[in-house]
Amino acid sequence: MKIEDILRLPKLSIKDNLQLANNARVEQILGAVVLPTLVTPKESDFIGIEVEIEGIKVQPDLDWLLCWHEDIDGSLKDFGKEYQSLILRPRNVIPALRALKRAVFTANPLAYFGPRAAFHYHLNVRDLTPQELGMFLALYKSIEFLLFHLTTEARLSSNYCVPLNDTVNSSTYDLIYDNFDNSPDKLTNTIQTFGGKYAALGLFRLLDLGTVEFRHLHSNLDISLLHKWIAIGLNLKNSARRIKPEELKQTLEKLNSHSRYTAYVENIIGSSLDTVLPYISVASMSEAISNTKEIFSSEIELRLYNVLKSPLGKKVLSERGII
Repeated sequence: MKIEDILRLPKLSIKDNLQLANNARVEQILGAVVLPTLVTPKESDFIGIEVEIEGIKVQPDLDWLLCWHEDIDGSLKDFGKEYQSLILRPRNVIPALRALKRAVFTANPLAYFGPRAAFHYHLNVRDLTPQELGMFLALYKSIEFLLFHLTTEARLSSNYCVPLNDTVNSSTYDLIYDNFDNSPDKLTNTIQTFGGKYAALGLFRLLDLGTVEFRHLHSNLDISLLHKWIAIGLNLKNSARRIKPEELKQTLEKLNSHSRYTAYVENIIGSSLDTVLPYISVASMSEAISNTKEIFSSEIELRLYNVLKSPLGKKVLSERGII
């Protein structure tokens, strides 16, 4: 069963924004832009975006866009605002971002992306099964530190962007191997173990919106970077549908060289490889790969491992002189 059916999520009502249909209006005003094809999304790969910008002293003209609304974010300073999109189809994401950039900086030429500001996007995963969601998390976890190379150092050390590699592996194991059919409470409890709303990959809104939230990126409206960034998430989702648990387990066991790491990342994110290629190395990925391998340990070994890593487990081991 799909997550949306198990959790009984309300059905999405999606229709193309009339102003953005075929991207015609944005191209008419801003001109066409040619970007490489990095992913082949599915019709259900809906996306929602949040862009935080400071220095907004004049209300931008958002009326012609129809797909953005403005909100005040208490964490921002200096007339900071957050712009939230409606639910977008992948083909409408770039036109929507280009249109927002024009509206904001036409009204506020001195607006800026301060150190407190971030770019978040929500990716629909309600159409995945729990096992596919578990595979999505496992695949993501294995390349998580590569993704942090695409943002600023402040995001890696931010309390609002905690790596998924800091969470327990047993919950991912449960998603991959347990049966959640007709068990909404069981699935809800499992999802709630993946940190809070400030995880780098947030599952906080999966229970009501059916999305995971990519929270890593510093705020920006660099269209080329955002095109690549969002494609990574879409490719991860495609791979989670395609790659089976035993296949991933066997592949992880064989990763022992730079060339194999590179081939592994390419298999997961496809044409998005060039975005992270400069950062791939055994040193940069070994910790995350090791953490991902642990997901596929036997259940007893995995749960024991997580108990021993817990504060209580460390205290007991310390008292007995083991560590």
